[in-house]
Amino acid sequence: MINYCHQKGIVHRDLKPENILLEPDMNLDNMKIIDFGTAVPYNPANKKSMKEVLGTPFYIAPEVLKGNYNEKCDLWSIGVITFMLLSGKAPFYGKDDHAIFDMVKKGKFDFPPAQWKNVSKSGKDFISKLLTVEFKKRPSAAQALQHPWLSEIKD
Repeated sequence: MINYCHQKGIVHRDLKPENILLEPDMNLDNMKIIDFGTAVPYNPANKKSMKEVLGTPFYIAPEVLKGNYNEKCDLWSIGVITFMLLSGKAPFYGKDDHAIFDMVKKGKFDFPPAQWKNVSKSGKDFISKLLTVEFKKRPSAAQALQHPWLSEIKD
């Protein structure tokens, strides 16, 4: 879905679990993304970055906090969501928003064995690639869809 949005020149900018809906049958093919209130059009050929700092603390990308970002901020959010779905915990946390933002900017996280013993190396690699602080090194949505882990979990 985000790949489709990016192909159409739309950046969501506030991906979080609350903005992802499933049909009652829980069929992931029928997943929907909602709340495009912060979404903006962009032209990837233009190479012009976005500047407005907005988003939800746990899911906001470090480059958004710096006010210089592109569509890959959505991939960071997907990395955080995936981390949380697999571990039940946030990769970046703190006692308040400021503390969370400090952790996000550092981009340091780990995979504690107690929560991650049943997740493959490939799954951890997928998350690590999405949570790459330097957004120019982070995969695009199309590249993320080609990650081997996504093929593994389909089987």
